[in-house]
Amino acid sequence: AQATTLRGALGYITPRWHGFDVGGEVEGVIALNSNHYNSTGNGVRARPIVPDPEVLDLNQAWVRYQYGQG
Repeated sequence: AQATTLRGALGYITPRWHGFDVGGEVEGVIALNSNHYNSTGNGVRARPIVPDPEVLDLNQAWVRYQYGQG
């Protein structure tokens, strides 16, 4: 099988405000040639399996408070 996929992650943390800040990260996979392999989710059954399906997920999210921090 020939599977050309691109995986990436993107995160962001807000500036601190009255001791609080918020952060999060998303992670995703996109297929550049999804008709050349069977990802087990793309419906292409005649090709070998490469279990790397396209996905976009929230990897982490949080709120933080630090006392005495402005």
